Amino acid sequence: DSHVLSIAWQTLQVPLSDCTHLAVPLVVTGIKAWHTRPSTRFFTHYHLHISLQRLPKTCRTILYSAGEIDCREGIGRETLEGYSNDTSKIRQHVKSTIEEYVTALISLSHQYQLQILVLPVAPHAYRSQRNGKAVGRAVRREIMQIWNQELKAALQQLRSSDNNVFFLDYVDELLCQDSALSSNNNTTSSSIKNKNNLNNSEQYVLDPKFNADYTHMNSAFLPLLEVAIKNCGCDMNKF
Repeated sequence: DSHVLSIAWQTLQVPLSDCTHLAVPLVVTGIKAWHTRPSTRFFTHYHLHISLQRLPKTCRTILYSAGEIDCREGIGRETLEGYSNDTSKIRQHVKSTIEEYVTALISLSHQYQLQILVLPVAPHAYRSQRNGKAVGRAVRREIMQIWNQELKAALQQLRSSDNNVFFLDYVDELLCQDSALSSNNNTTSSSIKNKNNLNNSEQYVLDPKFNADYTHMNSAFLPLLEVAIKNCGCDMNKF
């Protein structure tokens, strides 16, 4: 999705790798993790496969980003395929989506003979509560937190013998405590937890130093990404 633009045309210096690597973006605008499934009949799914077919033969590893749109406008909407609006069971809905997503990623890795390094969903930056959207944003932040937890767990459970899909674990290093929300909006925070039965994670937002436009990150997180690549367990010989 568009979050790959945060590292577009940046040079990655991956530890243990013999050379530097240029991150070339292939943006599939609007793609959700849900669209990765083989059964999807939507333009983003076709765009994804056309992009993968155009990869040079020498490309053996890709960084894959999807899920932010699922968290922002998919999960919790019963009118959209694959989702439900029962927020009391939001972790269950996220987990079901993650299962489909991981299965689809494994299929892509086999179909295109690729090692796939999966980026977590980047947390959104803090925005003023004065426009009346604070509750919705806090809920989305919690969904993103749950998404990354479930994605990490699902990918780390894959068998190492035939696994070519790996989780890049750096999201906790992106977060900072939203002191304004936690100290000045305790009533709102409490109502969110009571209503939706979600994790107590709505106080955490993107550290301002990584913020580009309140939804996307800037390239300052590259050192975190480089370390995550080193530690994810992938085959460094495929870079």
